[in-house]
This record gives sequence, C-alpha cells and structure tokens, in this order.
Amino acid sequence: MNPYRSFMKKIAIAILVAVVAFQFASCGSKYTFDETRAFTGAWNRFKPIQFTVDVQQPGEDCDFHLAVAVDTARYRYSSLPVIFNIETDAGERRFFPATVLLQDKQGVWKGEWKDGLLVVDQRVRDCFSFNRKGTHSVKVGQATHYYDIEGIRSLRLYIVPTATDYPE
Repeated sequence: MNPYRSFMKKIAIAILVAVVAFQFASCGSKYTFDETRAFTGAWNRFKPIQFTVDVQQPGEDCDFHLAVAVDTARYRYSSLPVIFNIETDAGERRFFPATVLLQDKQGVWKGEWKDGLLVVDQRVRDCFSFNRKGTHSVKVGQATHYYDIEGIRSLRLYIVPTATDYPE
C-alpha cells in the first residue's frame, strides 16, 4: 500500500471529524436571542420597543422572528408594519422594514389563539449577519401612519441561526 495515500486518507478523516465536531459544537441553543416585551395601552410610533442582543459569534447568518400578540377587538387591521433599527456599541446603524401579516387575503386571522389574544409568529428577516461581536440595540418601531395604535399586547423577538429547523 502506498504510504502517501494512507497519510492522505488519515488527513481526510481527521478533517471530516473536525467539521462534524464543529457543527455539533456550534448548535448549542436553538435560539440566539429570545425575549418578550408585554405592554398595556397604545403603542406610540415614536416609542420603539428596545431589545439588547449580545452577539458572541459575528458573521453567522441568522433569521429574525417577531411574534405579535393582538387583541383583535382593538386592532382591526390586516397587518402590522414595523421598522427595525439595529445599532452596535461601535455606533454602526442598520435599518430594515418588515410587515407582520395578521390576516390572509380572505380576511381570516392567521396565527393561534392564546388566552383570548391572537398570536402571529412570522419570520421577518432571513440571512441577517451581525458583523461585530458585542452588545447590539435592536429597536422595533411601529410604522403605521397613526401616532398611537391600540390592541398590540406583546412583541416577542427571537433570533435563530439561519440553517436551523424551527416551527413556522
């Protein structure tokens, strides 16, 4: 048997084992970030909801999900437009708009009913990459043309790695 070929085979196996070990080590928690903010009263368009995200692995693609709990007797619109404002501790800012669809085209509410509220969970951004390690401020503001909207009871922001399996 050729010693060079045997050596290359061992190297290939070592690389394969290292890749598999890295995949298992990077799985860790299903969620990179998961936090819910409940509030009463109206949501003012000039008072965004702020989340603080601690990024340990910059450069990893992740998906943003927003779960909105809605009192449908007070919020009668088919969607909720929002704006994300992400700011790093170094001062870098990024914005992106998103729309959470609360009803389908026929006007039927989407989501699940929990404790008398409609909870709609939607991926609002995919393949987003934080490019700096550290603390990031993620602000979610309502982008309707009304100053105050009523009927939104809570926002849950969770961030997951892009390649994971998660319930829609």
